[in-house]
Amino acid sequence: MSTVHVWDTMTMTSIANFSLGPTAKGVAALSISPCQRYVAAVDQSNDHTMYIYNVQRKKMLLTLSAGSDAICNI
Repeated sequence: MSTVHVWDTMTMTSIANFSLGPTAKGVAALSISPCQRYVAAVDQSNDHTMYIYNVQRKKMLLTLSAGSDAICNI
């Protein structure tokens, strides 16, 4: 199962992690917002599902199909 882990690079402690679900085939692209509150990730499934995650609340906010074209950058 594909997961995204967020950690503090100074202390090397885990801040949050979330699963992309059973149909994800790895992470194709990932981005962290400038305020460091949100993480966006796209999986490598056929639908290239996009996930938006709130790091502070440790909560998935949105998932949607990004289409059949491969996404390499967010």
